Amino acid sequence: MEPFEFCQTNQLFWTSMWNKRDNNLLAGLTTKWGGVSQPPYESWNFGFHVDDDPNDVYKNRNILADKLEVH
Repeated sequence: MEPFEFCQTNQLFWTSMWNKRDNNLLAGLTTKWGGVSQPPYESWNFGFHVDDDPNDVYKNRNILADKLEVH
């Protein structure tokens, strides 16, 4: 059985199997599509440890939080 389920138009994959065990746990991964970062970090960069614009990183994190309905 494939553990990850596709969600949100080529942007998110998550596993509901873990969430069923503990509803406080959300586990998954993202693709690089869906954010606002400019090259070479396009488009969904979440890391402050690279030279991406920190404002873009904050925006990307907020976009993801909105999609996951977590804040």
